[in-house]
Amino acid sequence: MRHIEIILFLLLNTYSLIGQEAIPGGGWKGLRKFLALQMIYPEVPYNQRIEGKVLLRLIINEEGIPTSVKIMKGIEPLLNREAKRLVLGSRWSPAIKAGKKVPDTVETQVEFNIRKYAKVVERRGWMHPDTCWDTSMRIWPASKLTAAPRPILPAGTTFAAWVSKNLKTPETAKRMGINGKVKLRFVIEPDGSATNIITEDYLGMGCNEEAIRLTKLLRWYPAEAGHRKVRTWGQVTFWFGEGRQQFDFQPGYNPGSML
Repeated sequence: MRHIEIILFLLLNTYSLIGQEAIPGGGWKGLRKFLALQMIYPEVPYNQRIEGKVLLRLIINEEGIPTSVKIMKGIEPLLNREAKRLVLGSRWSPAIKAGKKVPDTVETQVEFNIRKYAKVVERRGWMHPDTCWDTSMRIWPASKLTAAPRPILPAGTTFAAWVSKNLKTPETAKRMGINGKVKLRFVIEPDGSATNIITEDYLGMGCNEEAIRLTKLLRWYPAEAGHRKVRTWGQVTFWFGEGRQQFDFQPGYNPGSML
């Protein structure tokens, strides 16, 4: 076991020295899903059957926030605006160079496809956002909320009981005697979905993937600011191993300047 710990330590430190590019919350697959599920297809181009892909270039700053978004290849003004709104709402794990967080320039695209959009609408359950939803993509800090988000659970079930029932420690982790935590930060949207999942504390042997799986299972009563349903951060920590509490949930995580 000691040899494994030494190897993991060396790998993690080597990784920090080499560095990494900016990574969207939930990975590139998670970004594509976020862009699709939070899209509000503008009515005029939708009725005119205008489709295509908008290519954008953006700088991800040291806090993982997109800045200086530039449209490299557009389609139509309303679609270009919606693509920019969506991308500005994404959150990232910032690039790391020589152990320090640094800005990074990335490119991504937003696809507008009416057939695919119809499937998205059916899946998420809404065509147009509710009039009480804040669609500005601002992420509200806990201090500005009038109601924190809450997980939607079966009647009579506590969050602790739900975690105990659904958290499955991977067999590999069990065999290796892995004991530790996975801390995740994510955005809770006005429609109650969890997006932009970012790993704060990583644990291998499938534990990180299990924590993300569990987080994706949940739906939420969204946060409120006044009479508006708004975006905010959530944070949850799952423990794996024997003799430890299984979770710690902070419904109004406040990341300081990350608004």
